[in-house]
Amino acid sequence: MSPYAKYLTKRAVLLIITLIIATYLTILIANLGGYVDEILKSQIEMEVAQQLARNPEFQALPAEKQEEMMRRMVARIKAMGLDKPFLERSFIYFEKALTLDLGRAMTIRSASGSKCVRDIIFERLPWTVYLFTTGTLLSAVIGIFLGLRMGRRALSTFDRGASMYAIVSQSIPPWFLGIIFILVFAFQLRIFPPGGLVSRPHEEFLGFLLDFLHHLALPLITWVMTGRASAGSTTRPCGPWTPRS
Repeated sequence: MSPYAKYLTKRAVLLIITLIIATYLTILIANLGGYVDEILKSQIEMEVAQQLARNPEFQALPAEKQEEMMRRMVARIKAMGLDKPFLERSFIYFEKALTLDLGRAMTIRSASGSKCVRDIIFERLPWTVYLFTTGTLLSAVIGIFLGLRMGRRALSTFDRGASMYAIVSQSIPPWFLGIIFILVFAFQLRIFPPGGLVSRPHEEFLGFLLDFLHHLALPLITWVMTGRASAGSTTRPCGPWTPRS
């Protein structure tokens, strides 16, 4: 095996190990020591209690029927693994996360009406890849242009301003700038839509493309502006740059 292949293999193994550890730590942190599980368990019990309270015939049901409804509640709790210790539940969730068995959403659905989290993610994944691929390529082009221009005009006002902008933009979380842009450009100025892929179904491809690009513009601008100027600092030469004749 060549040294380059060994390097790639080593990096791939380290990446997989890091991903596995990060996934398990995320499960532990997100669950807050079992607090989220207790909330889900309480929600199941509350749903069953509300169903029984809205059913005036429940008290008149035979004892066998009442016990059956209670067994259903217990079965739902066991199906989610909420009756097991937290450490054991964490490994169950970890296995499900690695196999992309992410459960069912409580409030949102996919376009097909599915509440399966995996279906919802896979439905949005192609558009997410398209957004970040386009944003990364655009950021690279802008970064190279800024870096060369900063190098040719080293220590100038443009160089200092671009460097300052790179520091400030790296300090702003993309989600925060996204919220500000949505409030200003979507709700106040009404230039861009606040979300979604398209406004309505289109029969022609051109109409769909223009509508999609209109929806893509605001998140793309946000992604490019937030921290993308750092690419200019990365590609900037260390000293003044002059092209060779």
